[in-house]
Amino acid sequence: MAETIDSPPSRISAIRFLYRRFGKWQWRGLIAAIVAAVGGLVGVVQQKLADAPSSTQAGVSHTAMMAGFAFLIAFAFFFWVRSFLKWGAMVIAALLAGAAAVSYFTGFNIDLSSVKDGYDGASGWIWHQCTGLISLVTSNLPSSVSATVGGWMGARRSN
Repeated sequence: MAETIDSPPSRISAIRFLYRRFGKWQWRGLIAAIVAAVGGLVGVVQQKLADAPSSTQAGVSHTAMMAGFAFLIAFAFFFWVRSFLKWGAMVIAALLAGAAAVSYFTGFNIDLSSVKDGYDGASGWIWHQCTGLISLVTSNLPSSVSATVGGWMGARRSN
């Protein structure tokens, strides 16, 4: 009978799997981010319940919470991207090799002139989105730095 995810052996094996995949600095960064996120969240909730927030304490709690959550989200996203990047590259390479083989062996010409129009439109859209992203990053610098470090640690190999 298959074990469900709620059973203790499955949870322990998931923790062991992650323990083997992460390096010591990745674990330390995750623990620090969890402490910052939870500590900041507790501080924000405490300030909301007290109805008389101290401006310094509220600012530090909010910044710690945002930095901790930004690190965790970026770490998880880039760890996932690194895990599936090889498979995605292999699928794209197989598709391109198949298209090249069809074009070479059957003489069927693949017309790429319509791709140029799509590329021009996509490059304009990407430029507009990147300028918006730059303004977002500079307006939220502490969280952006934390997310950058989390993304770097999530994408890096453990050894």
